[in-house]
Amino acid sequence: MRNESRIAFNHYLARVAALSAVAVGDTDKTFSVAPSVQQKLETAMQESSSFLGQINIVPVDEQQGQKLGLSLSGPAAGRTNTANKARQTRDLTSMTDRGYHCHHTDYDSPFGTELKGSAYELMLAKLATDKRALKPAAPPLQTSLDAGPFWPVISLELVRTNVAVDGSVTTQRLEHAATAALGNVIDQLAAWAAEQQANGCATLASVPAVHINGKSLQVVRFERAVYAYAKADLAERYADADATGRAERGEDGRRVQADEYRRDALHAVRDILGQPRMTSELI
Repeated sequence: MRNESRIAFNHYLARVAALSAVAVGDTDKTFSVAPSVQQKLETAMQESSSFLGQINIVPVDEQQGQKLGLSLSGPAAGRTNTANKARQTRDLTSMTDRGYHCHHTDYDSPFGTELKGSAYELMLAKLATDKRALKPAAPPLQTSLDAGPFWPVISLELVRTNVAVDGSVTTQRLEHAATAALGNVIDQLAAWAAEQQANGCATLASVPAVHINGKSLQVVRFERAVYAYAKADLAERYADADATGRAERGEDGRRVQADEYRRDALHAVRDILGQPRMTSELI
């Protein structure tokens, strides 16, 4: 090395030692830059926004490891149908096992080309280590049907249980069938219900009737009619809707099963109205 080159090189080593807080004699050895390029960039990023300044950034030395500190189990936002239930707070904190892994990442931009620093690439890769994006909570499924103060609330879970609707029928499909069934029963009872309300009965449960285990027989009949109409609709549309294992196969078999459930529903409606279940004529 020429003398003038050696002088310039020694000045360079002295400057590196001063910036890195190490002795000049140690510049030919491996040492950590203090502060590192990564730390400088992280600090600049935090100082660019007052919000980012409130977020803790914990540097890591290993390419792979476990997370540090408290994390979140999911998003705080959600959708709750307050007509059916009140909003509930929940604990979002999480200490479950969840690690990080810094992958090599290329950023083909003028900014990245100028820096060409592995520490900078490592920092950007670290910020994108967790590839599992938090998804917002799905809208809650409807669990009951409310047709007004006079009529009992219909539980979709009780519909599924009482007429043996299996899991192949989704809650959305069950809700659709039960809604149609509820409307059908209410239409048939509309005139009778208006008469009962005119007589001072505010709800179906308050209509004079026998009570079994504290429940009005009229309410039991109403629920039975809705359940049966809903099952009849599902039996025709979905071959595997029956959870008893006794479902009739084929289009004709499903039609027979649906007719049987419609018969049960019609009987329940006529029992509410006080009408006979069949009409016959002498020939």
